[in-house]
This record gives sequence, structure tokens and C-alpha cells, in this order.
Amino acid sequence: MVCIVYIQQWFEQVQYVAHAYAYLPITFLKRVVLGRDSQLKQYFFDKWGLIHPFPKSSKQKIHIWFNTCSGGEIIQVMDLCEHLAMKIPNVLFFLSTESEDVFRFAKQSGVFCFVFYSPWDLKSATKRAIQRIQPDLLVAIDFTTLPTLFYQAQKKGVKTLLLSAMMRNRFDEVPGVRRAMAKKYYLAFHQIGVKSDDDFHRFVHQGVSAQKISVTGDMKYGLGQPPVPIRSQLQNIFRLKSSTAKIFLAGSTNLDEDSMTLDAYCLAKEKIPDLKFIIIPRYREYINHFKELARYKNIAYVEWSDHSEILFKAYDVLLVNAFGSLRYLYGVADYIYIGSSLIVREACSGHNPIEALLHGKPIFFGPAMERWTEVVSEIKSVWGGCEISDATALARNLIFLNQAPELYAQLVYVSKKLTHLEHDPILKNFELIRQGLPER
Repeated sequence: MVCIVYIQQWFEQVQYVAHAYAYLPITFLKRVVLGRDSQLKQYFFDKWGLIHPFPKSSKQKIHIWFNTCSGGEIIQVMDLCEHLAMKIPNVLFFLSTESEDVFRFAKQSGVFCFVFYSPWDLKSATKRAIQRIQPDLLVAIDFTTLPTLFYQAQKKGVKTLLLSAMMRNRFDEVPGVRRAMAKKYYLAFHQIGVKSDDDFHRFVHQGVSAQKISVTGDMKYGLGQPPVPIRSQLQNIFRLKSSTAKIFLAGSTNLDEDSMTLDAYCLAKEKIPDLKFIIIPRYREYINHFKELARYKNIAYVEWSDHSEILFKAYDVLLVNAFGSLRYLYGVADYIYIGSSLIVREACSGHNPIEALLHGKPIFFGPAMERWTEVVSEIKSVWGGCEISDATALARNLIFLNQAPELYAQLVYVSKKLTHLEHDPILKNFELIRQGLPER
């Protein structure tokens, strides 16, 4: 059995390298020689460590390079950067990512000196990228799929940190993480700040020295301020909340969950006439699916990009097509459905419920919440109706909760209890970064 696992890991690494080199001449011809899209050209050069255009920076400045794997991490990074900028004025922030959505959002935020695509996890590409950026500190959030990058940074004398880190059971079976686990990515860091005591023990079990690990908490528990690009839209929705309207929000929905939650909304609205619906699909490519669905069901909606106070008040359904807004929009909702918990399309089920609970709001979810067992068990001990199986159950329980103010208050209480912290995790992770910075 062990032999089979090693063969699978070896094959995955060979496949990764072969994919990078096999497509090199094709993408060069298509994107650089013949292409006109400047972003696709940048993608090509960035992937091979030829950061283009080269970022202009001062040698007197401290360079902190954040590498992110997913969308949720960029918000954590921005909260962290806000604290760093206030306390350490001579610092420049660089961000690399695999996600086009994160790339666009980060560039518009104004937080980062330079935003680029993560290099291929190959020695040659990572060496070039490190030489171009010349980081004083290289930071990953949660985990990394680029172990070679961090190992090469260590060899170059760059301090490496892993913050808000998690180590899950059977992590080596998750696509994308599996290759990094095989290369023991967790040994590529000088210091690791973990989310919990359980994560601490799991990292130690993997062979990480306990002296390198600190329990700094989950940075998703820190709300911070909404990024500038979405503040005006939020203000419009908060004005809507001053009316008698109730808002049902479905966040990070997978395909088919959009249909389920829309059906539940329509059923619930028969009993709650002033109910409004906000849906935030998990991925940008899911947005058109919802549009087709709404047209088929003859349901009028307005898109987030058409952010007009008049439109928000005139329509009952809001489709959010803006990246980075989910955890702030939770604050305007009365009832929340946690997406990816009923229709599962990835190895990791159930979106993070903590972001919703931070706002002290009742949540609904499907049975696929394995990553959040302790959290959902506590909620279900108050009311089992929070777990639903289909649109009918969701609508029925939503209507019931709307008519039960005492139960609603109990669920608000347990939400606040679950997210109460003695220390701000953003500040604890900030301190870990501060300790790793050189003096300039």
C-alpha cells in the first residue's frame, strides 16, 4: 500500500513538471508572439520567474512577499497588511497568486506594490522569481502548493513563514495539496503560526520541531475593514436594511446549490413577502449558470456591478459578481446558507462558516460539513433545523425561524460564543511577522 502511494506521488510530480515544459513553446507562441492580451503575456513570464514588468522598489524598503493559494487568503493578507503598514512604514508588499480573480482584486486594492502570478514550482522558475523580488520575508497563508519556492527561499537566506496554518487529517489525499505533502512542504518554513492546538500536534506529528510552531489563531476570525472597492456598494445595501426587509443570503454556492437556494427562497417568500435574496456563487464561471436559471424561472434580479441604491430597493434578488465581498455581506443578512455543504464538487466540503458566525447570524447548511464538525455540532445542539437536506426543508425551516424570535436569539448567542476570542489572531500573526523582519 505504501509503495502504491509513493508511485502515485512520483507520478504526480512527473506529470506536473511535464505539463509545465510541454506547454512552454505552445503558450509562448500563442500568448507572447501572437497574443495581444497583456495579462496573458504577464502570466507566461511570471510563471517562469521572469517577473514582467520588473517591480521598481527601493533597497531601503523591506520586501514582504505573500503567496496565496485561494481567494479566502487574500482578505486575511489585506487585514494583516493594514496592521503592518501602520506599524512598519518602510515596508513594501508583493503578492503572487494562481487565481485570476485574486490577481484582479489585489491589483485594484492598492495595498500591494506589485501583484503577479505564482511561478511554476520548479527550481529554475522559483530561483528567478526570488532573484527578481528579493524578498526579506516570504509568507504563505493556510498552506502552500509551492514547496520548491519556499525551499529555494530558505537556501537564499530568506526568512519563510506559514501563517494561520492548518494540517488536516488525510490532507495528502486532497488534489493540489497532495504533491506538496509528498515534498513535505511544512519543513520549508522557519516559523509556523497555526490555527489551533490540534493543528500544532498534527504538524509535530509530521516532523516539524515544536520550537518552530506557535498557536496564533485563525486570521479569518479577524473581520477588519472592507476593502475600498466594495465599501460604497455595502453602504447601499445597509441603507436597504433600515427598511422592514429580511435578507436571505446564500454564500459560496456550488452548481445546483444555486437552484436549490433559489427554489427555497421562492417558497419562503410566499410566507415572508418582504424577503430578499442575495446569492454569491463560489466561482466566477458559475455566475452565468445562475443567470440562465433565473431567466428560466422568470425571476428578475440585479447584479452587484450595477450598484445603485434604487436597483437594490427595486429588486428582490441580488446576484453578487464581485470578488472579496462575501464575508462583509454576511453582515447585512438575517439568514445565511453556507454553500458547498449540500452539493459537493471538491475534496474539501463545506465553506468556512466562521465568517458568517462572526456577524452573529443564524446559519443553515447541508450534511457535508466534515471540516467543521465541532462548530456545526454546537449549533445543532440548539436547533437541529439548521441542517437541511433540500430546498423544501430549507424554506420550511427558514419560515419557522422567522416566526420564532426566541430561537433566533439563541442561535445568535451560540454564533457569538463560537467566535469569541481572548486575543485578536491578526495581531498575533502580525507579531510573528514583526519578529522575522530585518532592521532597516
